[in-house]
Amino acid sequence: MAGFATGRLKAQESKGQPLPKAQLAPPRLSQLPSEGSHHFWDKTNLMLFAGVATVRALDYTSTQHFRRLGHNEVLLTNSVVDNKPLFAGIEVAGTALSVG
Repeated sequence: MAGFATGRLKAQESKGQPLPKAQLAPPRLSQLPSEGSHHFWDKTNLMLFAGVATVRALDYTSTQHFRRLGHNEVLLTNSVVDNKPLFAGIEVAGTALSVG
């Protein structure tokens, strides 16, 4: 189908007929239909991001609690989890990555 359209455009050019503007350039983003478009920071996304942050905070506190009880961390090393600023930074980075 694309070959046919290209051949038709070349034929129009060779006849000296000007090409319609619609055939010269692809449609702009503003011309494309947008179904269900919304702002990034709308209420739904804010609720989802707050949920991610809440779950990350719960993960931080529960992991610290289990380390105090003497259990080993499975996914990270114990030295990383025991370093509270580092572990908090990892949780914040995970939250930012989820939002991004």
